[in-house]
Amino acid sequence: MSVEIHKLDNGVTVLLDHIPHSEAAAVGYFFRVGSRFEDAHENGLAHNLEHLAFKGTDKRNVHELAIEMDDLGAVSNAFTSHEGTCYFMSGAASDVLKFNEILGDMSANMALPKAEIERERGAILEEIKMYADDAGSQCSNLLFGTAFPDQAYGQTILGPSENIKSFQREDFEKFRQKHYHTGNLVVSVSGKFNKEAVLKEIEKTTANIPAGNRSTYEPAVYKGGEAQLVRPEDNQVNLCLAFKASAADGSKEQRAEILLAKVLSGGMSSRLFKEIREKRGLVYGVGAYPYATFDNGMFIVQAGTSPEKVQELMPVLCDEISKISKEKVSKDEFQRALKKVEVSVATGGESTAGRMRSNALAYNQQEKIRTDDEIIALFNEVSRQDILDAAKRVFSTKPTLVSVGPHSLPTKRDLKNLKIG
Repeated sequence: MSVEIHKLDNGVTVLLDHIPHSEAAAVGYFFRVGSRFEDAHENGLAHNLEHLAFKGTDKRNVHELAIEMDDLGAVSNAFTSHEGTCYFMSGAASDVLKFNEILGDMSANMALPKAEIERERGAILEEIKMYADDAGSQCSNLLFGTAFPDQAYGQTILGPSENIKSFQREDFEKFRQKHYHTGNLVVSVSGKFNKEAVLKEIEKTTANIPAGNRSTYEPAVYKGGEAQLVRPEDNQVNLCLAFKASAADGSKEQRAEILLAKVLSGGMSSRLFKEIREKRGLVYGVGAYPYATFDNGMFIVQAGTSPEKVQELMPVLCDEISKISKEKVSKDEFQRALKKVEVSVATGGESTAGRMRSNALAYNQQEKIRTDDEIIALFNEVSRQDILDAAKRVFSTKPTLVSVGPHSLPTKRDLKNLKIG
């Protein structure tokens, strides 16, 4: 089943993923703006503005908006990433036009009342504190800041508390005018709906959104390095080991990196799980995955363990990375990795909300959307040699190692023992 791509006269891109057998539908308004589009003084504006979209429009105050969403029984939410902001609703297929009308109103007509700005300022400051208490979140923030230092790409999505405390209504207005325009907007619809009616309504709801060209960003430059955050109160050491990897370009290299991650940590028979958890009991969980964006990517390995086990964990982890870079994965490992991808593609297509998001993400990154069969066929073009080449390419780049835990780590010796390629 293919997704129809429509370009409206006003510059908006519309993705229509019609699923006639479904009784559900999801609508998302995706704007091409996130933390990497902010300078240091703006950092946090995209995420903060996302919150404020729910605080009322010119047509609905904050309470009316909340009640109207809840009356539909819908899932209504939003998220901000490095590269985008999305507002979405999902629920009964019969309400799809209402979802679109509400999201269009939020996107075009944010009221930004000063009283709500002050209230939400406090909520976001509490959100920053919440994530500051979470070692995994801190480890992720430290990873991006270390791998991409002094760059917008390395900034946190929430922004620093000092920025949140200083933002005023005019800052949000200026940021919205800069990025919330038709050239930056993709409307993604998935589920059961009348195509002509939905397209007509989207034309109507986006008519008041100003025209504009796609927002630009500074290219990200991977640097690598080491950083540690010592927190004596923690019981575990959380660590991330990352390397430069492919951008989200749909290339065979990127696909090989996805399969490489499946071999390393895609299940109970995977290499890292078997060696680090099952054989040695060093961790509860360990994972490897590629993180790919517009122009850059990282291959990330994450683990958490007790302080006394770190000195055993690091050499074993580096050992497994070295091994997979020296010889082809086995035929059985290769087939299991392919099967994992096939299942992931199949199950991802079961949710209208998931399809709505994945379609928009794919279009934002590559300006094309492939069918499930096309995706599987492309993965079947990847060979065991391609996975070996990916391991050599990725793991020969300068590593980024960060940790959050009760004491510092003796890691430089372990990283020097990484002999790749």
